[in-house]
Amino acid sequence: MKASFTPVNKMRRLLSIVVGLIMCSTAFAVDPAVISVSPANAASGVSTSTQVTVTFNVNMNAATINSSSFELRSNGNNVVAATINYDAVLRKATLTPLSPLANATSYKVTVSGGNSGVKDAAGNKMKGNFQSSFTTVGGPDLTAPGIKLVEPDNGSTGVSLDAVVSAKFTEDMDPGTFTTTTFELRNGANQIIPATVTYHEPSRKAHLTPLSGLTNSVVYTATIKGGSSGVKDLAGNPLAADYSWSFSTPFNIFQPTDAPVNPVIIDQPVEVGVKFTTTKDGKILGLRFYKGAGNDGTHTGHLWNSTGTMIAEAVFINESASGWQQVLFSTPVAISAGQTYVASYYSSLGKYGFTNGYFVNSVVNGPIRALADGESGGNGVYSYSAAPAFPVNSFNATNYFVDVMFVPNGENDRIGHTSSTAIPEVINIDQGKKTSIAEEFEIKTMPNPSIDNFNMYFKGSDARPVSLRVTDMSGRLVEMRERVSATSIIGLGQNWKNGIYFAEVTQGDQRKVVKLVKTN
Repeated sequence: MKASFTPVNKMRRLLSIVVGLIMCSTAFAVDPAVISVSPANAASGVSTSTQVTVTFNVNMNAATINSSSFELRSNGNNVVAATINYDAVLRKATLTPLSPLANATSYKVTVSGGNSGVKDAAGNKMKGNFQSSFTTVGGPDLTAPGIKLVEPDNGSTGVSLDAVVSAKFTEDMDPGTFTTTTFELRNGANQIIPATVTYHEPSRKAHLTPLSGLTNSVVYTATIKGGSSGVKDLAGNPLAADYSWSFSTPFNIFQPTDAPVNPVIIDQPVEVGVKFTTTKDGKILGLRFYKGAGNDGTHTGHLWNSTGTMIAEAVFINESASGWQQVLFSTPVAISAGQTYVASYYSSLGKYGFTNGYFVNSVVNGPIRALADGESGGNGVYSYSAAPAFPVNSFNATNYFVDVMFVPNGENDRIGHTSSTAIPEVINIDQGKKTSIAEEFEIKTMPNPSIDNFNMYFKGSDARPVSLRVTDMSGRLVEMRERVSATSIIGLGQNWKNGIYFAEVTQGDQRKVVKLVKTN
């Protein structure tokens, strides 16, 4: 017998289905909750113009998301005035402060739950409060940049004629503010020296490179401009005021434009020279002589005392075809004020330049003076010889255009500075003191001397990269390497000419100088 579908049975069946649906709906209901927040919880360095957004897991009742249920408070518990918006498509609420937030300040985000808090579209309330926090970026950079060190040092004398003038800053600078107008070099006549100006960001150093060599016996003044039209840091803060410092090149007897009337004559092997004295104790860094075109052969410079004892010797190398030639002694030679000395060179082919009757009067340049003929015997002097010899003869007060590079004592001579080839000194530039950090940062160079190339080993606990700058005896830049690994090995010098070089290695504010000798 078939079941009977009476109205009562139909009603019972319908009620059963409705109850089942209600039970299923209850079993799978999801409470509203915040699933993401921006800025992220515990974020730092947040922009002061930030908005705060929270995203929900379900569609929400926009009317329940307002300034009472969604708020931002500072670390003083003050509510931040803001507008509140809700995007139903993205299920995202946005809080936009009416004014920028404070710098370097902690803020707390709160989305309230419970009976008075946010609810979803079905009226379900969020259980409990949601909270998050963040900290805004520090205050704007209002600090003016400063200058940490300069090269050459203020007051230096004996500075190389090929020197590059540099300044290191206390913070990152705007490279675009460094021009020949904001960084300049002037001579003693207040004339600007034509130069290029660059800024090296990794080292925070500005460099001024003269387009031609500096001049001997001149005081130079470098100036970096401050103020609104001067150099600036990355935040636009200018150097507070102009910064100037001075240095000078070595004293010579003769001027750069001085030259012999007779540029070259062919004679027999001969030593030619000049007698001179100084009004101050000091050091002779090296010698110069004027070379006329065709004055080839080997030229060996000598310094003698008045009794004929040779006190220094150096061979001129890398000579130009003509003009003033220069060589440095391996070590500066101390001399005493008021004593007579002779500077000379030996010409193996007997070639030299001269001007007769030149030393009728003495020649004075600052603290150095070439003697007048007859003041202490004749001046200039010569000796014919098959080998270098003290020049004792003179004729007609003739000038053979031999010169010296002199630096008075008590001054900071840089051109004649050398460092130990063992463990070099390390200069802590910030403190102006010398300290040994050999155990912290080590440099080894093998072989040294070398006939081919040098292998330089770096080893240090500090991971910062190092910079390498190599100069020759005249201070000319030979090679430069930037951002070299502090635990690396590099090859140097394969194409260098024979001679003495100085490798300056810097890491941060520490510096080491190593002497390198290239031989045949």
